[in-house]
Amino acid sequence: MNQLKYCLIEGSLNDVSRPAQTILHNRGIQNAESYMNLGSNALNSHMLLPNIIPAVQCLASHLEDEIHVIVDPDVDGYTSAAMLISYLRKVQPGVRVTWHLHTQKQHGITQDISIPSTAGLLIVPDAGSNDIEACKSISQNGTDIIVLDHHEIEAPNPYAIVVSSQSPQYPNHQLSGAGVTWQFLRALDEEFWSEYSLYYADLAALGNIADVMDMRSPETKYIADSGLAFIQNQLLRVFCEKNSFSIQGAIPTVHEIQFYVVPAMNAVIRAGTQSEKALLFRAFLEEEETFSYQKRGSPHPEPETLCQRVVRLSSNIRNRQNKARDAGLISIREFVSRHAAEDKVLFVNVSDSLSEAYTGLAAMRAAEEYCRPCLLLHRKNGDAEIYSGSARNVSNGPVSNLKEFLSQTGLFEKLLGHSNAFGVEILKSNIPKAISTCNRLLAGFDTSRIYRCDFVFPYKAFSPSFIMDVHALRRLWGQGVEEPYIAIEGIPVVTSCVSILGKQSNTWKFEDEASGVSFLKFSCTDDPVFQHMNDPFADEKAFVLNAVGHVSLNQYKGTVTPQFIISEYEVV
Repeated sequence: MNQLKYCLIEGSLNDVSRPAQTILHNRGIQNAESYMNLGSNALNSHMLLPNIIPAVQCLASHLEDEIHVIVDPDVDGYTSAAMLISYLRKVQPGVRVTWHLHTQKQHGITQDISIPSTAGLLIVPDAGSNDIEACKSISQNGTDIIVLDHHEIEAPNPYAIVVSSQSPQYPNHQLSGAGVTWQFLRALDEEFWSEYSLYYADLAALGNIADVMDMRSPETKYIADSGLAFIQNQLLRVFCEKNSFSIQGAIPTVHEIQFYVVPAMNAVIRAGTQSEKALLFRAFLEEEETFSYQKRGSPHPEPETLCQRVVRLSSNIRNRQNKARDAGLISIREFVSRHAAEDKVLFVNVSDSLSEAYTGLAAMRAAEEYCRPCLLLHRKNGDAEIYSGSARNVSNGPVSNLKEFLSQTGLFEKLLGHSNAFGVEILKSNIPKAISTCNRLLAGFDTSRIYRCDFVFPYKAFSPSFIMDVHALRRLWGQGVEEPYIAIEGIPVVTSCVSILGKQSNTWKFEDEASGVSFLKFSCTDDPVFQHMNDPFADEKAFVLNAVGHVSLNQYKGTVTPQFIISEYEVV
């Protein structure tokens, strides 16, 4: 095994008696009590959004016309468009709303979109701020345009009414497209004397979670928590029921939605057929349709709702997606070993090995695996002279804002998206210079994995009550308030108390009788404890470990067992 590297977060209180205060202090949140008890006063007034009144007035003037909505291809985009269309159907029964689902990984008003000539109003949620030329052409044809966006504004767009959370006058720049759209619905409620926006708080929560908005923002955190507390949308409810084994309580946490629900939805958008994407969007709209489905081994078909069908299909699509991603990762590893092993930022040519639909997903995995930022690049439209693709940053790396860091090189044609997850475009001739520039700027960067821990303490200070206290904080975990890493030093492991678990027999569990805590290590086929347990000639032996990991509770048949899930360890 490699040497375990960990350190205490700089400035950490490291106070095991006050885990909430320590963790939140380390995330830049000084008033833990206030953050943990957010109320509706955390919401900013929708009136602070620029152009909100003109946007409301514009929509109200077009209720008798055809309204066309562009659905951006991610969960934030789907939830934004779905809540908008559903709201309009409630407030104005019989309203004529049409929509466009992108066929590929495209955002905003792309060239392939044909706006119906009969549309009096085009609404672009979660995109469109910078589509100035497209907006000009559409507006000249007599169609009004409303943009509900949260991406950085590069230049004023005089051809659309742009409502954006990135305006200096709006206090929260960590509000997703779904958040902006929901604020727009709140403004519409005032216009139409309704309260329909309350019904869509769950979709606003889902969109913000899916787009990995920073949960240190009180408003964003409040929307996420309050929306998940009262789930109304049938599709989201069925997805939660499908993942009931992983979702521990009656109300899902931000972390659970982010890790169990969002990836399944994104798989349909990323890897599904156009008809499967349409099913997903219609399910978000809560359209009613019953299908016939015959389970394997069942003698008769059974009725299946639209939401049930989407959730079932999502599992198959995700498996298909993951196979394609994993095949691409093999090629990425081969490329890195040949061409980029020493580079501080990975530039990988995946033109012939990975579909463009999966570059973001694979780039994220590669960044995590190699502990450094990663760019996966394709020849753009077959053009050998220009490359486009996806960039993803690594957590706890030397670059806090990868988009800004790359922009400072002056070598990229486009950098579009969020700070640490975005699309790129670069001339082939500039790629070698970009690599060398990144290597120079990050010359002192250690690319080995270093765990930044909220707590570092000896085994003697470890107790089940600490696990219970930290686990009780699980509703806090999200982007910016990540689940804490904990380092425990000097754990005495007696092999007679170790058992091998799992279908693949690749998990070991140490039952610590002294503390009543179970220590678990998953996917361990080549570590010292596992090898010893599988050695029929091994003598009775005890190990002393330093370990980094997370805490958990195992609840089974009324018995609750505190657990420490080991990410990595070393024998000392």
